[in-house]
Amino acid sequence: IPVLARHFFRLPEEDERLKIRIGDGAELMARSRRRHDLILVDGFDHEASAGALDSLAFYRDCRERMARDAVFVTNLFGDERGFRDAVARIEEAFAGRVLALPPCPGGNV
Repeated sequence: IPVLARHFFRLPEEDERLKIRIGDGAELMARSRRRHDLILVDGFDHEASAGALDSLAFYRDCRERMARDAVFVTNLFGDERGFRDAVARIEEAFAGRVLALPPCPGGNV
């Protein structure tokens, strides 16, 4: 799987600063106690559903796992139903500190 991530998403090789974990991201954030400088989420499946990766509980778990001055990044579909609800969940979890950029041609925000 890391080979596919490198090929399709240009993910760099692992090193002392980057560790790749394959599995259920919501479960990882719920049970982990590590602090992260960057949490990058791209969790949509083939039906454009992010499941638990678009839940208030997941966003709160991510906020709890962030180091000081850390950044959380996720993509959303700006032209799909549920976009405003997803942004509201993120705003609630992150106390309103949210920036939604304009959608790209593919619809991601």
